[in-house]
Amino acid sequence: MSQASLKVLVTGGTGFIGSRLIPRLQSKGHTVTIVSRTPGAGRITYEDIQNGKLPRSDAIVNLAGAPIMDAAWTPQRKKELLDSRVATTNILTKALEEMKNEERPKVFVSGSAIGIYPFTDDPVDESFDKKFSAELCREWELSAIRVPNPTRLVILRIGIVLGEGGGALSQMVPPFRFGLGGPMGSGRQFQPWIHIDDMCKLIEKSIEDSKMEGVYNAVSPGIVSNGELSKVIADTLGRPMFLWVPRLLLKTVFGEREILLTEGSNVVPKRTVESGFQFDYPNIEGAMKQILKK
Repeated sequence: MSQASLKVLVTGGTGFIGSRLIPRLQSKGHTVTIVSRTPGAGRITYEDIQNGKLPRSDAIVNLAGAPIMDAAWTPQRKKELLDSRVATTNILTKALEEMKNEERPKVFVSGSAIGIYPFTDDPVDESFDKKFSAELCREWELSAIRVPNPTRLVILRIGIVLGEGGGALSQMVPPFRFGLGGPMGSGRQFQPWIHIDDMCKLIEKSIEDSKMEGVYNAVSPGIVSNGELSKVIADTLGRPMFLWVPRLLLKTVFGEREILLTEGSNVVPKRTVESGFQFDYPNIEGAMKQILKK
């Protein structure tokens, strides 16, 4: 796709990724419309879309989804997590199905997550597991693959997104600043990650590169364990690391969500690298230095 000015529709535009992506797109001259539950300037509501008012656009970036770690996974919360991803995606795909071919966007970039993969130390590429997070991602992706031709579909399975002012680090870093941080559980579990700038850059490439289609892992090639990540945070801040957080305590505090903290998958960005994408932050040391030393 030409890198000329594009009309881009974004769901999840106020989230950690979306709020960083939109200014980048606008700085390139693209016009961005946010899909929101509340009306406003530069916005369209899901109700508008359901009423046949989906505006014509060159690209749709689908990042909507309630935060997965913010509340206990009660049956009601699980439904909210599912609906915020699957139901909203279904609204978009249904609207696209009702449009003429020439009215449909050139590309639909949909978020997913590495939670779709089984927990294993063996490398896993883009080529899934029955835990809740995997089922959530699977249903999310199944709703996205309803995107009709000729729209190109790109699904990004996103790792832990690291950046200043939000995301995982907003909860991880404060204990380290007081010398109270440390590995969670065994510390040996893999934690696939990606810098927020690389995340936005990959979305931009997904929009602009007509050769990109299918599933891509949005993770850095420099995968680390939780223990290694903890040490880099402590070293970057110049703080000691004496403590570790036992799994039983995490289970008590987080319940079923604990599995996302104490288990991990060795996810590699095979197709992402093969697409020609170049990471600005391929290793955790460089990423942490950029994020924390300001």
